[in-house]
Amino acid sequence: MVETADKNPNEFFYFNNGVSAICTEIHELGKDKFRFDSFQIINGAQTVGSLAAVGSLSGECEVILRITQGASVKTEKGFNADIIRYNNTQNVVRASDFRSNDHVQLWLEHEFDKKKRAGPSHGR
Repeated sequence: MVETADKNPNEFFYFNNGVSAICTEIHELGKDKFRFDSFQIINGAQTVGSLAAVGSLSGECEVILRITQGASVKTEKGFNADIIRYNNTQNVVRASDFRSNDHVQLWLEHEFDKKKRAGPSHGR
């Protein structure tokens, strides 16, 4: 993350899942200015830490930020706990899951598309 933010800041937005936070109140202070009461990051602390580690962060580096206003910022149970659980529960992705997009598979798909079907068409 640090390397992308530092070397390719314009791509960071596309490669990062962003930051989720909760608060108890959102106050609009003017054009593009807000104040949040009891602001708490609940997912994305690694992202924030990585961006802080970049010596001179470019203005081209953008991050998705989702802020949810609720009655409290307690995370032990309830809606806030559900947000944390669902933000951090992901399917395991293995290298083989990307196999269908490698150059061999794409070449095979192209070659099979060029072939004429033999035998009955079964209504096609």
